[in-house]
Order: sequence, then structure tokens, then C-alpha cells
Amino acid sequence: MTEAGKDAYLALKRLVHRLYTTTERRRSSKRLEIQRIELRDADSGLIVKLPHDLPDRAYRQLLKIKLPPLPDGYSPDRLQWLDDHWILQVRVPVPDHLKDDDALWAGKSTVNVPLVWYSRGREWRPSPEGRRGDHLFLE
Repeated sequence: MTEAGKDAYLALKRLVHRLYTTTERRRSSKRLEIQRIELRDADSGLIVKLPHDLPDRAYRQLLKIKLPPLPDGYSPDRLQWLDDHWILQVRVPVPDHLKDDDALWAGKSTVNVPLVWYSRGREWRPSPEGRRGDHLFLE
């Protein structure tokens, strides 16, 4: 199984590298260029952003990630590599009492909640950065 997992992450990495390399060659011929490669999960709607310089560690973790079970009304939005972790943005409904009482939330039906993937424990946790902007944090 270890070898199969290694082959899978290397195959994905090679595919992404080929797409970016082909794009670079086409750029000189003035054809359409790819700004960023994204994978989209048809079932959940999750978008996974794959930058051209994604390290091996990120590819290995990506193939081991399991989406957390989410309550009704919550949905995975996007997954992106930031520094040395995968960050999952989850669309969360804004509670009615916040919509009515706080101008910051007025007119919003959902907000993004960032969750961080910790590969050693194979679990998602709220961002350690604390509260900021228009994010709600799952605790």
C-alpha cells in the first residue's frame, strides 16, 4: 500500500507539472494561459488549488486527507496549501441572531471557516491564528 500511495502522489505531481510546463510553452505563442490549476470534486463542490511550486509533502498529505463530517447546511468550499498546512475553507450558515444584531454579518447567509489539517494526528482543527475578519471558528 505504501508503494501504491507513493505512485499516486508522484503521478498527480507529474500531471500538474506537465500542465504548468505546457502552459509556459504556450504563453510564448500567445495562446490561452492557465493561471492556476484547480481540482473540483463533483460531489461536494470542493475546489483544491494546486500551485506550480507545491512541495512533495503537500501532495503526499493531499492523498491522505479525509474531509471532516459536517453538519447540515455546512459545505466544503476550497482546499489550499498555505505555508506548511492544508487549509480547508468550510461554508457555514450565519446564525440568525448575528444577521439581525451585527452589521458585520448583515446580508450574509454563509461565511468561510478555515480549518487546518494536522497530518500527524490526521485531523482538522480550527486555525490557531485566532479570530479575524469575517470568519467564524468551529471550536
